[in-house]
Amino acid sequence: RQAFERKATNPPFTFLRNILVFNKETDFTPYSDSLNPETGLPVNLVLPYNRNSLTFRYIGIHFTIPSKVVYQYKLKNYDSDWSPVTSLTEVTYKKIPPGEYAFLVKAANADRIWNPTPSSFHFRIKPPFWQTGWFIALSIIAGLFVIFWIIKLRERQLIREKRILEEKVRERTKEIRKQKDEIEKQRDEIEKQKENEVKLKIE
Repeated sequence: RQAFERKATNPPFTFLRNILVFNKETDFTPYSDSLNPETGLPVNLVLPYNRNSLTFRYIGIHFTIPSKVVYQYKLKNYDSDWSPVTSLTEVTYKKIPPGEYAFLVKAANADRIWNPTPSSFHFRIKPPFWQTGWFIALSIIAGLFVIFWIIKLRERQLIREKRILEEKVRERTKEIRKQKDEIEKQRDEIEKQKENEVKLKIE
């Protein structure tokens, strides 16, 4: 009984066994610097935004009542707290947003003696190009250029409309002056006719 208790005070040896993408085995060579020769896991894993559903498979090895080994896991920068205690040896995270992450997992033996330091795996998911800083900067510059172009276009349009209006005003002014001259001419002719009629009556 004492020997059993001494063994039970040791926490399980916990490590990450494998990582699946969309629940499939994946060659991580294009997305990492290398593969760790001891674990087979990718080193400095950087995944594109559209390969963001990951399954983490892990195991805690303990030779005293191994069926009683339990786990807690956490995706740092995604989960706010550790998961509830579970006996499952894998977990899937779907649609992980772009960012820096660390998957943490710890195990406990039958006496709930936990790993003092969880096993961890760091990785990054890149944002799509339309969420990158350079694309946002170019979009802002392009947007400002379009706004500037619209303002200049509107200014040209207003200047053109002003010129058209001024030309119409000049034409209308000419017409009014011409009408005024014609009216004055007709008035002079009428007065002249009246004067002639008066002269004829006097004679």
